[in-house]
Amino acid sequence: MLQAVPVMNQLADIALPDAPVLWPWLSGGALVFLALWILVWWRTAIRKKSSPPEMSHDRDVIEAARKRIATLTTRWRSSKIGDRDAAYELVTLMRLAWNLPQLPSHCPRWIDRSDQWNELVDTLFQLRYRRVPQHHLEERHFRWIASWLRCIPENND
Repeated sequence: MLQAVPVMNQLADIALPDAPVLWPWLSGGALVFLALWILVWWRTAIRKKSSPPEMSHDRDVIEAARKRIATLTTRWRSSKIGDRDAAYELVTLMRLAWNLPQLPSHCPRWIDRSDQWNELVDTLFQLRYRRVPQHHLEERHFRWIASWLRCIPENND
């Protein structure tokens, strides 16, 4: 039995390996997950901001725009304002009437004449941003805008 004691002591002296250290891996994984979650949230927020706004059709604002376009047409006909000033006022009028941050280059769905829309947007762009525009405002441009303000649907675009 005396010989068994040294073997027992040797067995008692065996050091087990240390437990695996997982906290660096878990912390790193949590940081990567958090970074990915923030990135996805940020991209979603940007995408929501950059989506095209809905056109609003507030009847009071549209009625005021109809009156304003009649006044603007009269001032333009009598040469009290030029084409460039009228173009700026027309774009502002349409943006405010339809609650848009910018005038879209694509034709809204409820306007049935995309060729008219494209011509008008091109003319307004040239008048506002080119030093020597190739196009000039015509009476029909005012008529188109007035007709589009009259045929606005009840539901949003």
